[in-house]
Amino acid sequence: LILQGLKVCNINIRRTGGRLFDGELAIPFFESCIRILSRCEGMDPKEEKEFMELVTLILQDLDLHVFQELWSQRLDFFFEHVCKRHNLLHLMQILFMNKPISQTIVSTTLQHLSDKLDELGEMDEVPASIILRVYKMTFTVVSLHADILEPILASHLGRLIMDSFPLAAKSSHPLYYFHLMRALFRAIGSGGGRYEQLYREVLPLLPEMLDCLNRQLNAASSDSVTRDLLVELCLTVPLRLPHLLP
Repeated sequence: LILQGLKVCNINIRRTGGRLFDGELAIPFFESCIRILSRCEGMDPKEEKEFMELVTLILQDLDLHVFQELWSQRLDFFFEHVCKRHNLLHLMQILFMNKPISQTIVSTTLQHLSDKLDELGEMDEVPASIILRVYKMTFTVVSLHADILEPILASHLGRLIMDSFPLAAKSSHPLYYFHLMRALFRAIGSGGGRYEQLYREVLPLLPEMLDCLNRQLNAASSDSVTRDLLVELCLTVPLRLPHLLP
């Protein structure tokens, strides 16, 4: 019955060009769908997938300002339920892949995560792993729509890198910040040298960033896991070789 209702809702939204929902209706609709998905442990995998795809189709057809309002106001709510049912991240991944709304969702998500960067190092393992997966998804999708998403990531790059070092130094779980930087470095490095804007943002940070990595490396002399991770970061700094060699 729920799936049938979603199908009818999707048809009506397409007929009205997305005008069926405003923020007052879209937000409770989204919350209800997420609650249903997070509680349906026994749902058939095919039905669950169809449910998520229908929800994302409806969200994609909303007016962009309505979608932005919904996403910015309910991200914490969404993450809370993802911790209970990790499959919900599939819904977010589908939305990221959709180019017409990718600029809105990536921008909103990165702003939200950046504003709460100081909380990452104090999180329990499960919510921290969810946040790190969302970071990775956000970085990865830039490669699919680099023309519109590279400037968005570039605007957050300096903060994500340079704020992570002092936060790691005083947090309960410093490795979370190093995992975040590793995901970021790998995503930029996988671009095959085409991320000019990102390189330009990283270049002025290079001396201080390498100094910070070296200090962290010296401080982690007895921790082989942390040392290995820091050495990897030193070797994968996302810049061209002529900038790194000096």
